[in-house]
Amino acid sequence: MKKGIIFLLIFFTGCNRFYVKNSVKDTLVLSTSSDPKSFNPVIAKETSTTTITQFIFEGLTAIDAVTLEVKPSLAKRWEVDSTGKVWKFFLRNDVKWNDGQDFTADDVVFTYNNLIYNPDIPTSSRDVLSIDGRPFKVRKIDRYTVEFILPEKFAPFLQL
Repeated sequence: MKKGIIFLLIFFTGCNRFYVKNSVKDTLVLSTSSDPKSFNPVIAKETSTTTITQFIFEGLTAIDAVTLEVKPSLAKRWEVDSTGKVWKFFLRNDVKWNDGQDFTADDVVFTYNNLIYNPDIPTSSRDVLSIDGRPFKVRKIDRYTVEFILPEKFAPFLQL
């Protein structure tokens, strides 16, 4: 009988309505297996870093979580030529860096040419953003347009 009463007391204690009032609504709490080694996605090599950086940085495109279709992100639209190797991305002109500076084609070109494809910077991104070891050519067309020239057609290019 005593065991039954103790069980019921413990059981009903766990059944109460306990609310935690949280006034902060724009906070992401994320559990990872270890601390991130960096907040720079270019040099991210382990899951703890890539898990965090995917919530901090956006790409030119994104994947819709419901439809799995490629959708605009930092690029408002894109075009591909008839060869399937030349891609133009038209960037949004309403994006700012955290210091208030405009996000432009110069930033995209710098990221690829000076960081990702720089042989002096150890990055696993270089392998993913190349075809058979050949990097994409990235160049600025104008302030809000950037062009990627692929060494050959690459079907999953928009998903990178």
